[in-house]
Amino acid sequence: MSLYKIKSYISSSSVKDNILYILTITILFQFLKDTYILYYFALILIFSLVAITFIFEKNYSKYLNFDHVSISFYIYLFAMFLTTIISIVYMDRWGMDSSELLIALGKFYICPIMCASFILLADKEKYFKNILYIYALFIILASLSIYIQEIFGHISFFGETFYHIPRYGKLGYSSITGSVNSYGICFFVAIFIIYFLTELNVFLKAIIISIIIFAALLVTSKSGFVNIGLTLLILFIYSFIKKEWSIFLLCLIILFLGIIFVDSLYIAFTYLFANTFGIEIVPNTKGIDLSTDDIDGRIYWSLWELAYERLSLRFFPTNLVSIDYFIGLGVYGGGGAFGTNAISSHNSYVDTYIIGGIALVLSQLFLMLCVQINLLKEILYKNNNISLILFLSNALILFNLLFFNGGIYQPVISFAFWLSVAYLILKKINYSQN
Repeated sequence: MSLYKIKSYISSSSVKDNILYILTITILFQFLKDTYILYYFALILIFSLVAITFIFEKNYSKYLNFDHVSISFYIYLFAMFLTTIISIVYMDRWGMDSSELLIALGKFYICPIMCASFILLADKEKYFKNILYIYALFIILASLSIYIQEIFGHISFFGETFYHIPRYGKLGYSSITGSVNSYGICFFVAIFIIYFLTELNVFLKAIIISIIIFAALLVTSKSGFVNIGLTLLILFIYSFIKKEWSIFLLCLIILFLGIIFVDSLYIAFTYLFANTFGIEIVPNTKGIDLSTDDIDGRIYWSLWELAYERLSLRFFPTNLVSIDYFIGLGVYGGGGAFGTNAISSHNSYVDTYIIGGIALVLSQLFLMLCVQINLLKEILYKNNNISLILFLSNALILFNLLFFNGGIYQPVISFAFWLSVAYLILKKINYSQN
């Protein structure tokens, strides 16, 4: 086969479509990396196909946009490049070998590479709809993986991380989203997709949304519990504005009946409510785990105490010097999110600052701000449902990053955000070409 035919074949829309969807599914099923080494080969293969597609691209100039989102994304990539140099220079200082550095850098870059792949492969709005449908289906499967373990006990295939002792009255299990806490800070994306984008009937939408929420209860995560409340609040506000109450009210009825009549849901709800808000609906349900702080204590701990301690000298193998507070410590500073032994702050923004210093955290915040502002413009001026889903999802994701380490670098958790970056950049590209 000639090079021209290979180029034509790879550049064809059907092949690019298949690469796009296979890439999406492969990245979402990243929980397999802990069990199957072949997962890494599959990931490398699919990214290689994306790279080949880019090489055969006919019009490179279209990617040189200078809108706010594009510029902020390029600035962020440059800050990541500087962090990579720092990481290499500081290898010996932190006692990292080449394989540890490579793994950490891989986790550092996977989300921006995923975003760049979407920019290259998904050149029409319908592709973003399909990607969102895939993500919603993935979360539904994740909820089923939680139900299966609720019935049969922990299954190592879904991940080794789970609460080995009862927490808030029961065991909590990991799922195909990743660690035991990950489902609780990404399930709402699927709810917004089902509510705003699908054409299912009212009853079916309410059933699926309730199934997803029940699973968020069963993982016994405080963040998941708070996110349930925030998600329902958003749906309530939307229902109030649009005067469309049927889906919301039906969800409340199903949730109420499930909590009343299913023991595990009743236990999870009453214990989580008591240990999150400090109010006992049922006697003796507060203070039954190692962390008895209610929500205000938890916020103070995450936003101040642990974040402050994270910057102290005693958490690192060698003393920090003044320049470290400007340029960061490299990927070693990412802690468990990047597979290093550094202590995490349980705050993604603080961790980003520790990793790449002022340049990385400011460029990241600038990118987040540009994305949300541009999505809001799409909602207000064009009544765009995809933008609405992404805006609401990002609002909750960016809030949760205050209490979750490395979330912005975890592709399942931050999926909606990086999809937003690609979506907005491509809308600008398509607009400039018309």
